Amino acid sequence: MLVRLCSSAASLLLIGASVLAQTPPPVVPPPVVQPPVTPPVVTELEEPPPPPVAQDPETGSRTERRRGRRLRAQGQGQGQGRETRSKPSTDLPEFTPVAGPTLAALEGKQYFWFTMYPDFVVKFDPETDKIVQQIQLKGGMFWRATRTHDRKRLLIVTNQQRSIEVIDMVTGTLAGNHLFEEEGITLRIRSVRECPGGVFWFVQTDRVKKDIDRYSFEATQYLLYDSLKKKIVRKVPKLPDSMSRARLSADGTHWLSSSGGNLQFLNARTFKEIGKIDLSTPRFFGAGSIQLSNTDLLDGRDPNRSLQIFTTTDPVEKRRTNWGLIEIDLKSRKVVNVTEWGPSKSSWGMRVAHKKRIAVTMGRGRGSERLMVTYDLNTGNKLAEAYHEFRPRRSLVAISPNADKAYVGVAGSDFEIFDIKTLKRLPAVELAGEIVGTIHVVDG
Repeated sequence: MLVRLCSSAASLLLIGASVLAQTPPPVVPPPVVQPPVTPPVVTELEEPPPPPVAQDPETGSRTERRRGRRLRAQGQGQGQGRETRSKPSTDLPEFTPVAGPTLAALEGKQYFWFTMYPDFVVKFDPETDKIVQQIQLKGGMFWRATRTHDRKRLLIVTNQQRSIEVIDMVTGTLAGNHLFEEEGITLRIRSVRECPGGVFWFVQTDRVKKDIDRYSFEATQYLLYDSLKKKIVRKVPKLPDSMSRARLSADGTHWLSSSGGNLQFLNARTFKEIGKIDLSTPRFFGAGSIQLSNTDLLDGRDPNRSLQIFTTTDPVEKRRTNWGLIEIDLKSRKVVNVTEWGPSKSSWGMRVAHKKRIAVTMGRGRGSERLMVTYDLNTGNKLAEAYHEFRPRRSLVAISPNADKAYVGVAGSDFEIFDIKTLKRLPAVELAGEIVGTIHVVDG
């Protein structure tokens, strides 16, 4: 029994030895060789980066947000390189000044220019009371006539308020026709305002959109228009505020504006104030401010001087208004002389013959009659007055350049004429069509 056990153990040992002999030895990996660490080389143009500064997470995020907003405001946010959006310019275009007529030309002959139904512009001689020239418009009935600063052209709105026709009053011809249209929009021209230099106009338009089933009214637009290139340069919702109440100087280099009781001199392109004459400060204790009437006895022809009618509060009777004449040095920008004539008269529609400095006005009524009065504007004295009966809607429209006749018109095709010295009726003048609009006095 013992011999069997020993032989069995020996056989087991032999089997285990054979199994171990068949098992491969374990594979040992080669050692990893680390490359030597080389410190960074710092040249003379570089500096080692500063060590990081520990930040509060919330503070850091706010800083990043502020930095991002700053970069976006500079047009560099998120690396896109966007350009900043600048506010569109409101300055008027560059221009070459165009002067109005000279003071010396006032001594020559003048004519009346006006529009007459149905589609005519006429030149009328107030010495003979006859039409000497008649121009037919291409676009049919007229709507509005504007005289340019040089007093050589008329801008007439025609063609159902879609076109502006230019009448050259020197040659008596049609000098241009400008059509305004927009796809899907019906445009109606309401007014034309000339910019300095005469090339650019501000054209006021009402806009009606053609929808599928209706018409809708759009906002009014002012078009800055280049009349030489016949091109719209800019569209704005309104005129510059200063331009709406200012007039160009005689030499066409700047604007004159009566604002806040003062006479302001404004840059022709930017409307920034370049000078001022103080008229609001009382000249003496108790006196009122001077209010200019924009009636210049020099007809706005002298760039260095102005003689304007003014009104002011009476220093004693505060409810009463006085009138007078103020002389202004436009070059030195100062008041030269102020002359008060006494209490002002209730009247309207004053027409002035600048050559003689005589004025005629219409005043209050008496029953069915109206009062006409003439004045010497050198002294403020009344020359004559008379009551006359007129048809409905008639008004004073002109005085002859030689100050010998006054003209009453509107609502008819005739001029009622009155002698200036006596205000007696003279024979009326009947024309072929109804007289409409302003009577423009232009050098011949």
